[in-house]
Parts: sequence; structure tokens; C-alpha cells
Amino acid sequence: MELNWLEDFISLANTGSFSKAATHRNVSQSAFSRRIHSLENWLGTSLIDRHTHPISLTDAGTQLVDTANLVIRTIYKIREDFGYRERTRLRTLNLGVADHLAVHFVPAWLQSVRAFLGDRKIQLVTGLKAGMGFVELLKDRELDFLLAYGGSVSKRGNDSSLFRSVTLGSDELLPVCKTTLRKDETYHFPTTAEKPVPFVGYMPASAMANLVNQESIEHANEIHLKPVMETGAVETIRALVLEGFGMAWLPYTAIREDLKLGLLTEMGDKSHRIPFTIELYRYTANTRPEVILLWDKLRAGK
Repeated sequence: MELNWLEDFISLANTGSFSKAATHRNVSQSAFSRRIHSLENWLGTSLIDRHTHPISLTDAGTQLVDTANLVIRTIYKIREDFGYRERTRLRTLNLGVADHLAVHFVPAWLQSVRAFLGDRKIQLVTGLKAGMGFVELLKDRELDFLLAYGGSVSKRGNDSSLFRSVTLGSDELLPVCKTTLRKDETYHFPTTAEKPVPFVGYMPASAMANLVNQESIEHANEIHLKPVMETGAVETIRALVLEGFGMAWLPYTAIREDLKLGLLTEMGDKSHRIPFTIELYRYTANTRPEVILLWDKLRAGK
């Protein structure tokens, strides 16, 4: 059954004339008549009493009018809804964002690329919403881009051709503790194996954890850590450090106000700071035109 058969039938019911309905539907009268016959054959009943002039509807035809109108409206509404969703999808860009970057980097960066974004809607997906599965969401194309720390997405081995990235900025991890704890000799570098410094760390295998682990290896003779807590969120680690649970390496952009206010104090010297980059990632198999267009613009303008 074709939708235009129902539309033909409604036109015939409204005009009471095959010739007028055919003209209204912009088809020949013979073609129009065949389509009405096709609808009757499909339904298995006569809809038109062809012995009257003007033609009249059979009981089945009268019953079909309301149903046909409802079906036609429903189908077009569904098409309109799906079309709107598709248009909205094409205008929407899903951006995954590592937690502290959503607060301390993204607003200013989005403002700087506002001209590229036009009237596109940006949906920010944070670590909490993503369940920390950013890479999987990129591969599933639930995310168009990921803004995260350098090293968050592997581009080595089997993944080397799957992702592209562009560097948007940089920051440093500073080893800090609650200022009042500096009176305790524990909170100084170097530490000893007998009296390691309480440490609030990042979740294992995360980009931040890998950076801190590398730092600990390079300063193996003077940094002895006693892990007390682990979490994936920079802001959570900051709050724990401010409460005195231990020291941590935290991004400067996340703690600069705490340093100015004297709430946190840096441990060690500049050699203990850990630089890192802020990267925008894209999955190469996501070839949605909207994504490619904006990616090229962002790479050119950064």
C-alpha cells in the first residue's frame, strides 16, 4: 500500500469527481482510477459507489476517511520529526571534556573559536556522563571530538591510524599540599622510604597517573609516596588535598587561586613540576561533513 493511494482517496472523497481529483493530484484520470482500484484491492473492499453522480462513498469508504486522514498526518509528522532530528544532529557537535578542563579551559577556548562554531549547538559530555569511556564513545561516534590531556588517547600500535589530534594549549602539574601541613616534615621533598608522604592519586592507567608515575621514577631517590586515595577527577583530588588528606600533583590552572590565597603550597622545586599538553582528538572514521568541516577550521585557527 502506498501513501499516495490514501491521498488520492481523500482528494476523491473531497471532490466527488474522478476528473477533478485527478487534476488536483496532477495525474491523468486513468492513472488516478487505477490507483483507487489498487487501494480497494489492497483493502479487499469497495470504497466508491461508481453508479452515482457525483460519486459517493460506500460504508467502508466513509469509515476510511478519518483513518486515512490520521495515517497521512501521522506519516508526515514522523517525517518532519525525523527531519528535524537530522537537521539538529547535523548542527550539534558532541564534545567530550576531561573534568577540570570543562571548568578551567573550555569556556575561554570556546569563546576563542566562536566564529568557527556559528549557530551550531555544542553538547559537552563530561567524565561523569561518559563514565570515563571517552575513547569508546569516540569510536562509537557518540562523541565528535574529545578535549583532554595529552596521552589520553593512544596513537601508537593498532590505534595509530584511528585518531588525529591538535594541541590547543599546555599546563603543568604542581606537587602541592595544604599549607598548614608544611610544618610537618613529612610534606617536604626529599622524603624517605621510612616516612613516605601521603599521596592522593589519579586512577591507574589514566593520562595523569602515567605522568605522575613517570615523575616518581625520575625522582626515585627523593620521592616516596604513600597512596591513601585514588580518583579520576581533578576537582575531587583538589578538595581532598585542601582537607589535608595528602599531597597531589594538580594542574596549575585548577589551583592558582588556592596558591594565591595561601591555601595550598608547592612542594619541591620547578624540577618536580610536570608539563602536559591539552589536545583535541577526533576519530578518523567519523567522516560526518559537519565534523570534518569544523575540524579543518579548528586546526587552522586553533
